[in-house]
Amino acid sequence: NQVKIRVKVDKSGRYSLGVYNVVGQRVRVLWSGNRDAGDYELVWDGRDEHNRRLPAGVYYLIYRSGSLKYTRKLVLIR
Repeated sequence: NQVKIRVKVDKSGRYSLGVYNVVGQRVRVLWSGNRDAGDYELVWDGRDEHNRRLPAGVYYLIYRSGSLKYTRKLVLIR
């Protein structure tokens, strides 16, 4: 139960990438900080910040860079 996430960073800068539940609570930070330009691949294993398995359901992947924000829906199936 994991998902591979591919991210393309066009220019160096500060970025964050996190997983949020349906009520907007952050359950896991995948990235936070400065990144160089390039292609990245991350894996989310369906666990929260405390390494606990999260229940099946809908989650949101939120990618932020400056004033830009991108959201993608994830469905975790157990």
